[in-house]
Amino acid sequence: MQKKIGIFIILSFLLVLVAACSRSGAPTTTANNAANTTTNSASTTGNSADVSLDSTTFSPASVTIAKGGSINLINGTAMVHIIQNGTWDNGAAKSEAESGAPAVNALQFSTVNQKQTVGPFNTAGTFKLYCTVHPGMNLTIIVQ
Repeated sequence: MQKKIGIFIILSFLLVLVAACSRSGAPTTTANNAANTTTNSASTTGNSADVSLDSTTFSPASVTIAKGGSINLINGTAMVHIIQNGTWDNGAAKSEAESGAPAVNALQFSTVNQKQTVGPFNTAGTFKLYCTVHPGMNLTIIVQ
């Protein structure tokens, strides 16, 4: 009897794991897919920009903000995301602190509509954030 309970628990765990890792909805394209590059950018005239964390992409993948501005990261799905400074480059995660960028180290998202603000960006330039969980999930922040 205990063996059956143990097998049931293991199978239940595997079912939950598969369900959590599966994707629902329409297929998405990855911003850094070499065969099919998607350009998705937005400019804002205010001091902040909203960026959605979709299943495996940022939307938009690039934002332009004014110097002193911030970005609002909003989890659009129940997917777990861990965001930090750096980028995915040819399938390899490259974590790097960028001079002038706010430090973002393992900023975690796990619930739908969870929002966290990154900033202010007080230095003009181009900065990168990426999701450590989803290869190719990169965000470019252009500060003017």
